[in-house]
Amino acid sequence: MKLRSIGAMTVLNAVGAVVGLTQSMVVAYFFGTTRGVEIFFAAVALEASIIHLTQTGQLAEIFLPIYHRVKHAQGVAEAYGCFAVMINIVLALVAVLAVIMYGLAPILVKLRVPGFSVEDMQTTVVVFRALLPLLGIHVTLAMLHTLANAEKWFGAPEAITIATRIAGVVVLAALAPAWGIWALVTGLYVNTAGALLALCIFAFTFGYRHSLRLTHSSVNLVLLMKQLATTLFYVATTQCYAFAFDAGLSYLPQGVFAVFKYVQQHLVAKSFAILLRPINIVFYTHFSEALTQGSNQVTALTRRALSLSLAASVLVVVGFLAAGEPLLQGIWGGRRFSPEEIQLATNFATIMFAMLLVTATGQVYRRMAMSLGMVRSVYAGYSIVQIACALLAVVILPAAGIAGAVSIVPLDMAGLAAVQLLLVALRRRDLMAFYSPGEAVKWTIAAGLGLAIVLAATSIGITQWFGTDRVSHIALAVLLFTLTTGTTLAGAWVMQVAEVRNGARRVKSLFWQTSSVT
Repeated sequence: MKLRSIGAMTVLNAVGAVVGLTQSMVVAYFFGTTRGVEIFFAAVALEASIIHLTQTGQLAEIFLPIYHRVKHAQGVAEAYGCFAVMINIVLALVAVLAVIMYGLAPILVKLRVPGFSVEDMQTTVVVFRALLPLLGIHVTLAMLHTLANAEKWFGAPEAITIATRIAGVVVLAALAPAWGIWALVTGLYVNTAGALLALCIFAFTFGYRHSLRLTHSSVNLVLLMKQLATTLFYVATTQCYAFAFDAGLSYLPQGVFAVFKYVQQHLVAKSFAILLRPINIVFYTHFSEALTQGSNQVTALTRRALSLSLAASVLVVVGFLAAGEPLLQGIWGGRRFSPEEIQLATNFATIMFAMLLVTATGQVYRRMAMSLGMVRSVYAGYSIVQIACALLAVVILPAAGIAGAVSIVPLDMAGLAAVQLLLVALRRRDLMAFYSPGEAVKWTIAAGLGLAIVLAATSIGITQWFGTDRVSHIALAVLLFTLTTGTTLAGAWVMQVAEVRNGARRVKSLFWQTSSVT
Protein backbone atom coordinates (compact mmCIF):
# COMPACT_ATOMS: atom_id res chain seq x y z
CA MET A 1 0.00 0.00 0.00
CA LYS A 2 1.63 3.22 -1.21
CA LEU A 3 2.16 5.88 1.43
CA ARG A 4 2.66 8.47 -1.31
CA SER A 5 -0.90 7.97 -2.61
CA ILE A 6 -2.30 8.24 0.90
CA GLY A 7 -0.18 11.33 1.62
CA ALA A 8 -1.26 13.13 -1.55
CA MET A 9 -4.92 12.43 -0.89
CA THR A 10 -4.57 13.44 2.76
CA VAL A 11 -3.02 16.78 1.80
CA LEU A 12 -5.80 17.43 -0.73
CA ASN A 13 -8.45 16.44 1.79
CA ALA A 14 -6.81 18.73 4.36
CA VAL A 15 -6.98 21.64 1.93
CA GLY A 16 -10.57 20.68 1.22
CA ALA A 17 -11.30 20.71 4.93
CA VAL A 18 -9.89 24.23 5.24
CA VAL A 19 -12.22 25.28 2.44
CA GLY A 20 -15.06 23.45 4.20
CA LEU A 21 -14.30 25.24 7.46
CA THR A 22 -14.27 28.52 5.56
CA GLN A 23 -17.67 27.63 4.19
CA SER A 24 -18.97 26.85 7.67
CA MET A 25 -17.59 30.19 8.88
CA VAL A 26 -19.52 31.98 6.14
CA VAL A 27 -22.69 30.03 6.97
CA ALA A 28 -22.27 30.69 10.70
CA TYR A 29 -21.60 34.40 10.09
CA PHE A 30 -24.75 34.95 8.03
CA PHE A 31 -27.11 32.38 9.57
CA GLY A 32 -25.68 31.15 12.91
CA THR A 33 -28.11 28.75 14.58
CA THR A 34 -31.28 30.50 13.35
CA ARG A 35 -34.35 28.58 12.31
CA GLY A 36 -33.59 29.42 8.66
CA VAL A 37 -30.36 27.45 8.65
CA GLU A 38 -32.05 24.62 10.56
CA ILE A 39 -34.62 24.45 7.77
CA PHE A 40 -31.83 24.20 5.20
CA PHE A 41 -30.01 21.53 7.23
CA ALA A 42 -33.24 19.53 7.52
CA ALA A 43 -33.85 19.71 3.76
CA VAL A 44 -30.26 18.66 3.02
CA ALA A 45 -30.59 15.79 5.50
CA LEU A 46 -33.70 14.62 3.67
CA GLU A 47 -31.91 14.80 0.33
CA ALA A 48 -29.02 12.83 1.83
CA SER A 49 -31.49 10.16 2.94
CA ILE A 50 -32.76 9.81 -0.62
CA ILE A 51 -29.19 9.58 -1.91
CA HIS A 52 -28.58 6.78 0.58
CA LEU A 53 -31.64 4.99 -0.77
CA THR A 54 -30.01 4.93 -4.22
CA GLN A 55 -27.25 2.86 -2.58
CA THR A 56 -24.44 4.33 -4.65
CA GLY A 57 -22.02 3.82 -1.77
CA GLN A 58 -22.95 0.17 -1.37
CA LEU A 59 -23.00 -0.34 -5.14
CA ALA A 60 -19.48 1.11 -5.39
CA GLU A 61 -18.18 -1.40 -2.83
CA ILE A 62 -19.87 -4.27 -4.65
CA PHE A 63 -18.89 -3.06 -8.10
CA LEU A 64 -15.19 -2.32 -7.53
CA PRO A 65 -14.12 -6.01 -7.40
CA ILE A 66 -16.25 -6.67 -10.51
CA TYR A 67 -14.54 -3.80 -12.33
CA HIS A 68 -11.10 -5.15 -11.44
CA ARG A 69 -12.03 -8.66 -12.64
CA VAL A 70 -13.35 -7.35 -15.96
CA LYS A 71 -10.31 -5.13 -16.51
CA HIS A 72 -7.91 -7.94 -15.59
CA ALA A 73 -9.63 -10.47 -17.90
CA GLN A 74 -10.99 -8.38 -20.79
CA GLY A 75 -9.19 -5.03 -20.77
CA VAL A 76 -9.94 -1.45 -19.84
CA ALA A 77 -12.40 -0.82 -22.70
CA GLU A 78 -14.73 -3.57 -21.48
CA ALA A 79 -14.32 -2.36 -17.91
CA TYR A 80 -15.43 1.12 -19.03
CA GLY A 81 -18.45 -0.43 -20.73
CA CYS A 82 -19.32 -2.29 -17.55
CA PHE A 83 -19.06 0.96 -15.61
CA ALA A 84 -21.35 2.77 -18.10
CA VAL A 85 -24.00 0.10 -17.61
CA MET A 86 -23.97 0.67 -13.86
CA ILE A 87 -24.31 4.46 -14.18
CA ASN A 88 -27.19 4.19 -16.64
CA ILE A 89 -29.15 1.78 -14.47
CA VAL A 90 -28.64 3.84 -11.33
CA LEU A 91 -29.63 7.13 -13.01
CA ALA A 92 -32.83 5.58 -14.34
CA LEU A 93 -33.76 4.46 -10.85
CA VAL A 94 -32.90 7.88 -9.41
CA ALA A 95 -35.18 9.66 -11.88
CA VAL A 96 -38.14 7.55 -10.78
CA LEU A 97 -37.24 7.97 -7.12
CA ALA A 98 -37.04 11.77 -7.42
CA VAL A 99 -40.58 11.97 -8.82
CA ILE A 100 -41.92 9.84 -5.97
CA MET A 101 -40.08 11.87 -3.34
CA TYR A 102 -41.45 15.12 -4.76
CA GLY A 103 -44.97 13.93 -4.01
CA LEU A 104 -44.10 12.53 -0.60
CA ALA A 105 -42.18 15.63 0.52
CA PRO A 106 -44.78 16.96 3.04
CA ILE A 107 -45.02 13.57 4.77
CA LEU A 108 -41.24 13.10 4.86
CA VAL A 109 -40.66 16.54 6.36
CA LYS A 110 -43.27 15.97 9.06
CA LEU A 111 -41.59 12.70 9.98
CA ARG A 112 -38.08 14.18 9.95
CA VAL A 113 -38.65 17.39 11.94
CA PRO A 114 -42.00 17.11 13.72
CA GLY A 115 -40.86 19.64 16.31
CA PHE A 116 -40.76 22.46 13.73
CA SER A 117 -43.76 24.76 13.37
CA VAL A 118 -46.23 24.22 10.53
CA GLU A 119 -44.85 27.23 8.65
CA ASP A 120 -41.26 26.02 9.08
CA MET A 121 -42.20 22.56 7.84
CA GLN A 122 -43.83 24.08 4.75
CA THR A 123 -40.65 26.04 4.00
CA THR A 124 -38.60 22.88 4.46
CA VAL A 125 -40.80 21.13 1.89
CA VAL A 126 -40.14 23.89 -0.65
CA VAL A 127 -36.37 23.79 -0.09
CA PHE A 128 -36.28 19.99 -0.23
CA ARG A 129 -38.13 19.94 -3.55
CA ALA A 130 -35.71 22.53 -4.92
CA LEU A 131 -32.82 20.20 -4.03
CA LEU A 132 -34.25 17.10 -5.74
CA PRO A 133 -32.57 17.75 -9.16
CA LEU A 134 -29.26 17.40 -7.35
CA LEU A 135 -29.92 13.69 -6.77
CA GLY A 136 -28.80 12.72 -10.26
CA ILE A 137 -25.68 14.89 -9.97
CA HIS A 138 -24.70 13.41 -6.60
CA VAL A 139 -25.19 9.86 -7.84
CA THR A 140 -23.15 10.43 -10.99
CA LEU A 141 -20.38 12.04 -8.93
CA ALA A 142 -20.29 9.08 -6.58
CA MET A 143 -19.96 6.63 -9.47
CA LEU A 144 -17.24 8.73 -11.12
CA HIS A 145 -15.34 8.73 -7.81
CA THR A 146 -15.54 4.94 -7.91
CA LEU A 147 -14.07 4.92 -11.43
CA ALA A 148 -11.30 7.29 -10.33
CA ASN A 149 -10.40 5.03 -7.41
CA ALA A 150 -10.52 1.90 -9.57
CA GLU A 151 -8.15 3.47 -12.10
CA LYS A 152 -5.96 4.84 -9.27
CA TRP A 153 -6.55 8.45 -10.25
CA PHE A 154 -6.00 9.19 -6.58
CA GLY A 155 -6.33 12.87 -5.75
CA ALA A 156 -8.17 14.05 -8.88
CA PRO A 157 -11.70 13.98 -7.36
CA GLU A 158 -10.43 15.71 -4.23
CA ALA A 159 -8.70 18.49 -6.20
CA ILE A 160 -11.82 19.07 -8.29
CA THR A 161 -14.01 19.16 -5.19
CA ILE A 162 -11.77 21.83 -3.63
CA ALA A 163 -12.03 24.09 -6.68
CA THR A 164 -15.80 23.81 -7.02
CA ARG A 165 -16.37 24.21 -3.29
CA ILE A 166 -14.43 27.47 -3.35
CA ALA A 167 -16.73 28.65 -6.13
CA GLY A 168 -19.74 27.67 -4.04
CA VAL A 169 -18.44 29.61 -1.03
CA VAL A 170 -17.91 32.73 -3.14
CA VAL A 171 -21.45 32.51 -4.49
CA LEU A 172 -22.83 31.94 -0.99
CA ALA A 173 -21.03 34.96 0.48
CA ALA A 174 -22.13 37.18 -2.40
CA LEU A 175 -25.81 36.19 -2.32
CA ALA A 176 -26.46 35.54 1.39
CA PRO A 177 -27.34 39.15 2.42
CA ALA A 178 -30.06 39.41 -0.23
CA TRP A 179 -31.22 35.83 -0.84
CA GLY A 180 -31.18 34.34 2.67
CA ILE A 181 -31.25 30.53 2.78
CA TRP A 182 -31.69 30.41 -1.00
CA ALA A 183 -28.06 31.50 -1.24
CA LEU A 184 -27.22 28.22 0.50
CA VAL A 185 -29.20 26.31 -2.12
CA THR A 186 -27.54 28.20 -4.98
CA GLY A 187 -24.06 27.63 -3.56
CA LEU A 188 -24.78 23.93 -3.28
CA TYR A 189 -25.79 23.79 -6.95
CA VAL A 190 -22.63 25.62 -8.04
CA ASN A 191 -20.49 23.23 -6.01
CA THR A 192 -22.01 19.93 -7.18
CA ALA A 193 -22.73 20.82 -10.82
CA GLY A 194 -19.24 22.28 -11.24
CA ALA A 195 -17.66 19.16 -9.74
CA LEU A 196 -19.63 16.91 -12.12
CA LEU A 197 -18.60 18.90 -15.19
CA ALA A 198 -14.93 18.97 -14.20
CA LEU A 199 -14.79 15.26 -13.32
CA CYS A 200 -16.49 14.30 -16.60
CA ILE A 201 -13.88 16.28 -18.53
CA PHE A 202 -11.10 14.66 -16.50
CA ALA A 203 -12.41 11.13 -17.19
CA PHE A 204 -12.77 11.95 -20.89
CA THR A 205 -9.14 13.07 -21.14
CA PHE A 206 -8.06 9.72 -19.67
CA GLY A 207 -9.96 7.77 -22.29
CA TYR A 208 -13.37 7.13 -20.78
CA ARG A 209 -16.21 7.21 -23.31
CA HIS A 210 -19.72 6.85 -22.02
CA SER A 211 -22.26 4.64 -23.75
CA LEU A 212 -25.98 4.16 -23.25
CA ARG A 213 -25.75 0.41 -22.73
CA LEU A 214 -27.96 -1.25 -20.13
CA THR A 215 -26.44 -4.73 -20.24
CA HIS A 216 -22.98 -6.25 -20.01
CA SER A 217 -21.87 -9.86 -20.02
CA SER A 218 -20.02 -9.44 -16.73
CA VAL A 219 -22.85 -7.66 -14.91
CA ASN A 220 -25.37 -10.09 -13.47
CA LEU A 221 -28.22 -7.67 -12.79
CA VAL A 222 -30.29 -10.26 -10.93
CA LEU A 223 -27.40 -11.05 -8.58
CA LEU A 224 -26.70 -7.34 -8.05
CA MET A 225 -30.34 -6.69 -7.24
CA LYS A 226 -30.29 -9.52 -4.72
CA GLN A 227 -27.22 -8.05 -3.07
CA LEU A 228 -28.71 -4.58 -3.12
CA ALA A 229 -31.98 -5.95 -1.71
CA THR A 230 -30.02 -6.93 1.36
CA THR A 231 -28.37 -3.54 1.56
CA LEU A 232 -31.69 -1.81 0.88
CA PHE A 233 -32.99 -3.12 4.18
CA TYR A 234 -29.83 -1.81 5.84
CA VAL A 235 -30.21 1.59 4.17
CA ALA A 236 -33.85 1.72 5.25
CA THR A 237 -32.90 0.97 8.86
CA THR A 238 -30.13 3.58 8.68
CA GLN A 239 -32.63 6.19 7.60
CA CYS A 240 -35.04 5.08 10.31
CA TYR A 241 -32.28 5.87 12.78
CA ALA A 242 -31.56 9.22 11.08
CA PHE A 243 -35.26 10.15 11.08
CA ALA A 244 -35.70 9.14 14.72
CA PHE A 245 -32.59 11.04 15.81
CA ASP A 246 -33.44 14.24 13.90
CA ALA A 247 -37.05 14.06 15.05
CA GLY A 248 -35.89 14.01 18.64
CA LEU A 249 -33.49 16.91 18.03
CA SER A 250 -36.26 18.99 16.42
CA TYR A 251 -38.17 19.07 19.74
CA LEU A 252 -35.17 20.48 21.62
CA PRO A 253 -34.69 24.26 21.97
CA GLN A 254 -34.01 26.16 18.76
CA GLY A 255 -30.35 26.06 17.89
CA VAL A 256 -29.58 22.53 19.14
CA PHE A 257 -30.53 20.99 15.79
CA ALA A 258 -28.25 23.45 13.97
CA VAL A 259 -25.37 22.96 16.43
CA PHE A 260 -25.44 19.21 15.94
CA LYS A 261 -25.51 19.55 12.14
CA TYR A 262 -22.62 22.02 12.20
CA VAL A 263 -20.55 19.56 14.22
CA GLN A 264 -21.61 16.46 12.33
CA GLN A 265 -21.46 17.78 8.76
CA HIS A 266 -18.96 20.63 8.83
CA LEU A 267 -16.42 19.36 11.37
CA VAL A 268 -16.47 15.68 12.27
CA ALA A 269 -17.47 14.22 8.88
CA LYS A 270 -14.87 16.33 7.07
CA SER A 271 -12.16 15.50 9.62
CA PHE A 272 -12.92 11.79 9.33
CA ALA A 273 -12.76 12.13 5.54
CA ILE A 274 -9.35 13.80 5.67
CA LEU A 275 -7.82 11.07 7.79
CA LEU A 276 -9.71 7.87 7.04
CA ARG A 277 -10.88 8.17 3.46
CA PRO A 278 -7.40 8.24 1.86
CA ILE A 279 -6.29 5.26 3.95
CA ASN A 280 -9.43 3.27 3.22
CA ILE A 281 -9.58 4.05 -0.50
CA VAL A 282 -5.97 3.04 -1.12
CA PHE A 283 -6.25 0.05 1.24
CA TYR A 284 -9.50 -1.21 -0.36
CA THR A 285 -8.13 -0.89 -3.88
CA HIS A 286 -4.89 -2.74 -3.09
CA PHE A 287 -6.61 -5.31 -0.84
CA SER A 288 -9.19 -6.11 -3.54
CA GLU A 289 -6.47 -6.47 -6.17
CA ALA A 290 -4.33 -8.63 -3.87
CA LEU A 291 -7.22 -11.01 -3.26
CA THR A 292 -8.04 -11.21 -6.98
CA GLN A 293 -4.41 -11.98 -7.87
CA GLY A 294 -3.94 -14.43 -5.00
CA SER A 295 -1.27 -12.32 -3.31
CA ASN A 296 0.02 -13.28 0.14
CA GLN A 297 0.30 -9.62 1.17
CA VAL A 298 -3.30 -9.11 2.31
CA THR A 299 -2.53 -9.38 6.04
CA ALA A 300 0.43 -7.01 5.72
CA LEU A 301 -1.83 -4.50 3.95
CA THR A 302 -4.31 -4.69 6.82
CA ARG A 303 -1.60 -4.14 9.43
CA ARG A 304 -0.36 -1.11 7.53
CA ALA A 305 -3.84 0.38 7.28
CA LEU A 306 -4.44 -0.13 11.00
CA SER A 307 -1.06 1.37 11.88
CA LEU A 308 -1.79 4.50 9.83
CA SER A 309 -5.29 4.72 11.34
CA LEU A 310 -3.86 4.60 14.85
CA ALA A 311 -1.39 7.41 14.11
CA ALA A 312 -4.06 9.62 12.53
CA SER A 313 -6.55 8.98 15.33
CA VAL A 314 -4.13 9.82 18.13
CA LEU A 315 -3.03 13.08 16.52
CA VAL A 316 -6.57 14.27 15.86
CA VAL A 317 -7.89 13.37 19.31
CA VAL A 318 -5.07 15.05 21.23
CA GLY A 319 -5.18 18.02 18.87
CA PHE A 320 -8.90 18.59 19.41
CA LEU A 321 -8.69 18.07 23.16
CA ALA A 322 -6.07 20.81 23.28
CA ALA A 323 -7.45 23.26 20.71
CA GLY A 324 -11.10 22.37 20.12
CA GLU A 325 -12.89 25.09 22.07
CA PRO A 326 -10.83 28.08 20.85
CA LEU A 327 -11.05 26.69 17.31
CA LEU A 328 -14.85 26.57 17.39
CA GLN A 329 -14.94 30.02 19.00
CA GLY A 330 -12.88 31.29 16.10
CA ILE A 331 -14.75 29.71 13.21
CA TRP A 332 -18.34 29.87 14.49
CA GLY A 333 -18.48 32.30 17.42
CA GLY A 334 -20.37 35.54 16.91
CA ARG A 335 -23.67 37.31 17.35
CA ARG A 336 -25.60 34.40 15.79
CA PHE A 337 -23.69 31.63 17.60
CA SER A 338 -23.70 32.11 21.39
CA PRO A 339 -20.91 30.98 23.79
CA GLU A 340 -23.32 28.41 25.26
CA GLU A 341 -23.87 26.95 21.81
CA ILE A 342 -20.10 26.89 21.20
CA GLN A 343 -19.67 24.88 24.42
CA LEU A 344 -22.41 22.50 23.31
CA ALA A 345 -20.70 22.09 19.94
CA THR A 346 -17.38 21.39 21.69
CA ASN A 347 -19.00 18.68 23.81
CA PHE A 348 -20.63 17.07 20.77
CA ALA A 349 -17.38 17.12 18.80
CA THR A 350 -15.23 15.80 21.65
CA ILE A 351 -17.41 12.71 22.02
CA MET A 352 -17.43 12.04 18.28
CA PHE A 353 -13.67 12.50 17.92
CA ALA A 354 -13.12 10.16 20.86
CA MET A 355 -14.69 7.44 18.69
CA LEU A 356 -12.36 8.07 15.74
CA LEU A 357 -10.12 5.05 16.34
CA VAL A 358 -13.16 2.79 16.74
CA THR A 359 -14.57 4.06 13.45
CA ALA A 360 -11.18 3.75 11.73
CA THR A 361 -10.83 0.12 12.78
CA GLY A 362 -14.36 -0.64 11.66
CA GLN A 363 -13.78 0.98 8.26
CA VAL A 364 -10.67 -1.13 7.59
CA TYR A 365 -12.51 -4.33 8.45
CA ARG A 366 -15.53 -3.20 6.44
CA ARG A 367 -13.35 -3.05 3.32
CA MET A 368 -11.97 -6.49 4.14
CA ALA A 369 -15.44 -7.97 4.59
CA MET A 370 -16.66 -6.43 1.33
CA SER A 371 -13.65 -7.72 -0.61
CA LEU A 372 -14.25 -11.17 0.88
CA GLY A 373 -17.86 -11.20 -0.33
CA MET A 374 -19.58 -10.85 3.06
CA VAL A 375 -22.02 -8.26 1.73
CA ARG A 376 -25.22 -9.75 3.11
CA SER A 377 -23.79 -10.50 6.53
CA VAL A 378 -22.28 -7.02 6.90
CA TYR A 379 -25.51 -5.23 6.10
CA ALA A 380 -27.62 -7.61 8.16
CA GLY A 381 -25.44 -6.81 11.16
CA TYR A 382 -25.60 -3.10 10.39
CA SER A 383 -29.38 -3.27 10.21
CA ILE A 384 -29.62 -4.75 13.69
CA VAL A 385 -27.42 -1.96 15.10
CA GLN A 386 -29.41 0.78 13.34
CA ILE A 387 -32.78 -0.56 14.50
CA ALA A 388 -31.51 -0.75 18.06
CA CYS A 389 -30.18 2.83 17.94
CA ALA A 390 -33.40 4.11 16.36
CA LEU A 391 -35.39 2.60 19.20
CA LEU A 392 -32.98 4.12 21.72
CA ALA A 393 -33.41 7.52 20.05
CA VAL A 394 -37.19 7.28 20.33
CA VAL A 395 -37.00 6.32 24.00
CA ILE A 396 -34.00 8.31 25.28
CA LEU A 397 -34.10 11.63 23.39
CA PRO A 398 -37.51 12.81 24.67
CA ALA A 399 -36.55 11.97 28.25
CA ALA A 400 -32.84 12.86 28.35
CA GLY A 401 -32.68 15.61 25.71
CA ILE A 402 -29.14 16.71 24.85
CA ALA A 403 -27.57 14.11 27.14
CA GLY A 404 -29.46 11.43 25.23
CA ALA A 405 -28.17 12.76 21.92
CA VAL A 406 -24.53 12.67 22.97
CA SER A 407 -24.89 9.11 24.30
CA ILE A 408 -26.61 7.54 21.29
CA VAL A 409 -24.04 8.61 18.68
CA PRO A 410 -21.02 6.74 20.18
CA LEU A 411 -23.17 3.67 20.76
CA ASP A 412 -24.06 3.65 17.07
CA MET A 413 -20.40 4.07 16.01
CA ALA A 414 -19.23 1.28 18.30
CA GLY A 415 -21.98 -1.09 17.20
CA LEU A 416 -21.20 -0.65 13.50
CA ALA A 417 -17.48 -1.23 14.07
CA ALA A 418 -18.13 -4.36 16.13
CA VAL A 419 -20.13 -5.94 13.29
CA GLN A 420 -17.18 -5.92 10.87
CA LEU A 421 -14.67 -7.29 13.34
CA LEU A 422 -16.98 -10.08 14.42
CA LEU A 423 -17.70 -11.21 10.86
CA VAL A 424 -14.08 -11.35 9.77
CA ALA A 425 -13.15 -13.08 13.03
CA LEU A 426 -15.80 -15.76 12.51
CA ARG A 427 -15.17 -16.43 8.81
CA ARG A 428 -11.58 -15.49 7.94
CA ARG A 429 -9.64 -15.37 11.17
CA ASP A 430 -6.46 -16.14 9.21
CA LEU A 431 -6.64 -12.69 7.57
CA MET A 432 -7.16 -10.74 10.76
CA ALA A 433 -4.59 -8.24 11.94
CA PHE A 434 -4.50 -6.14 15.09
CA TYR A 435 -2.84 -3.07 16.49
CA SER A 436 0.61 -3.73 17.85
CA PRO A 437 0.39 -3.51 21.69
CA GLY A 438 3.84 -1.99 21.83
CA GLU A 439 2.96 0.63 19.23
CA ALA A 440 -0.29 1.45 21.03
CA VAL A 441 1.57 1.96 24.31
CA LYS A 442 4.09 4.24 22.63
CA TRP A 443 1.34 6.36 21.06
CA THR A 444 -0.43 6.56 24.43
CA ILE A 445 2.72 7.82 26.15
CA ALA A 446 3.38 10.28 23.32
CA ALA A 447 -0.20 11.59 23.49
CA GLY A 448 0.12 12.02 27.26
CA LEU A 449 3.27 14.07 26.73
CA GLY A 450 1.51 16.25 24.16
CA LEU A 451 -1.43 16.98 26.44
CA ALA A 452 0.88 17.55 29.42
CA ILE A 453 2.78 20.23 27.49
CA VAL A 454 -0.45 22.04 26.66
CA LEU A 455 -1.67 21.77 30.25
CA ALA A 456 1.61 23.27 31.45
CA ALA A 457 1.38 26.07 28.90
CA THR A 458 -2.18 26.99 29.89
CA SER A 459 -1.28 26.87 33.58
CA ILE A 460 1.29 29.63 33.08
CA GLY A 461 -1.33 31.78 31.35
CA ILE A 462 -0.56 31.34 27.65
CA THR A 463 -4.24 31.87 26.80
CA GLN A 464 -4.05 35.39 28.27
CA TRP A 465 -1.60 36.39 25.55
CA PHE A 466 -4.46 36.35 23.04
CA GLY A 467 -7.51 38.57 22.62
CA THR A 468 -11.18 37.60 22.47
CA ASP A 469 -11.83 38.25 18.78
CA ARG A 470 -12.23 35.41 16.29
CA VAL A 471 -8.78 35.79 14.75
CA SER A 472 -7.16 35.56 18.18
CA HIS A 473 -9.17 32.43 18.99
CA ILE A 474 -8.01 30.79 15.76
CA ALA A 475 -4.40 31.81 16.41
CA LEU A 476 -4.58 30.30 19.90
CA ALA A 477 -6.11 27.11 18.50
CA VAL A 478 -3.33 26.82 15.91
CA LEU A 479 -0.68 27.31 18.61
CA LEU A 480 -2.20 24.73 20.96
CA PHE A 481 -2.77 22.22 18.16
CA THR A 482 0.78 22.63 16.89
CA LEU A 483 2.20 22.36 20.40
CA THR A 484 0.36 19.20 21.36
CA THR A 485 0.66 17.35 18.03
CA GLY A 486 4.29 18.40 17.61
CA THR A 487 5.14 17.09 21.06
CA THR A 488 3.19 13.90 20.38
CA LEU A 489 5.05 13.30 17.13
CA ALA A 490 8.39 14.07 18.77
CA GLY A 491 7.65 11.60 21.53
CA ALA A 492 6.63 8.94 19.01
CA TRP A 493 9.81 9.56 17.02
CA VAL A 494 12.00 9.21 20.11
CA MET A 495 10.22 5.94 20.94
CA GLN A 496 10.87 4.77 17.36
CA VAL A 497 7.27 4.42 16.19
CA ALA A 498 7.64 3.00 12.67
CA GLU A 499 5.11 5.21 10.89
CA VAL A 500 6.60 8.40 12.32
CA ARG A 501 10.15 7.35 11.48
CA ASN A 502 9.13 6.40 7.92
CA GLY A 503 7.25 9.65 7.50
CA ALA A 504 10.22 11.67 8.75
CA ARG A 505 12.51 9.92 6.27
CA ARG A 506 10.12 10.66 3.41
CA VAL A 507 9.85 14.32 4.38
CA LYS A 508 13.65 14.55 4.61
CA SER A 509 14.04 12.88 1.22
CA LEU A 510 11.50 15.21 -0.34
CA PHE A 511 13.26 18.21 1.19
CA TRP A 512 16.64 17.18 -0.23
CA GLN A 513 15.11 16.50 -3.66
CA THR A 514 13.53 19.95 -3.66
CA SER A 515 16.77 21.57 -2.50
CA SER A 516 18.79 19.83 -5.21
CA VAL A 517 16.35 20.94 -7.90
CA THR A 518 16.55 24.52 -6.60
